[in-house]
Amino acid sequence: GIGFTYPWILDDLSFRIYLAGLFPDASPATLSSIYTTIYPPVRSIPELSYNDDLDRAALMTSEVLVTCNTYLLALAYRNATYNYLFDVFPGLHGDDLHYTFGPDPSTRSPEVQLAIQSYITRFSQTGDPNGNGQPTFRRYGGGNEVLRLSTDRFEGILDPAASKRCLLLRDRGLI
Repeated sequence: GIGFTYPWILDDLSFRIYLAGLFPDASPATLSSIYTTIYPPVRSIPELSYNDDLDRAALMTSEVLVTCNTYLLALAYRNATYNYLFDVFPGLHGDDLHYTFGPDPSTRSPEVQLAIQSYITRFSQTGDPNGNGQPTFRRYGGGNEVLRLSTDRFEGILDPAASKRCLLLRDRGLI
């Protein structure tokens, strides 16, 4: 998110201007619902995951451009997908490509690199990524589970993208 977000977003007004530029065809009512309900102002709800308007915009940008799309694709395929969360520092969008198409000596975890390549190869060959003693890679399913790939463990977790915000954005025709 932050790498794709304008750094001049310092307050609610600049967030609203950014929002209008990101969704130029959205109605005023739709824009209002985004900045009041889906991504409400900083400090309006204590449990928000952002602390300032730049973080607010970065979260929105990452969800609109990447994160929500993976969740909505899983839903479109009736949850019969295999989704993973790449959690190797720095963990930016596209960092997993070095692991997918290696060998790449710059990767921080040869184990994660081998696992990704094994899962993809087996899925391409059989339609099922599981085998060869790797941790089980479950289908996304109704539980919205993704396989978290990190340097310390592989584990099934609840998809952080499976959020009400993504569904609200979809229902407003924004993604």
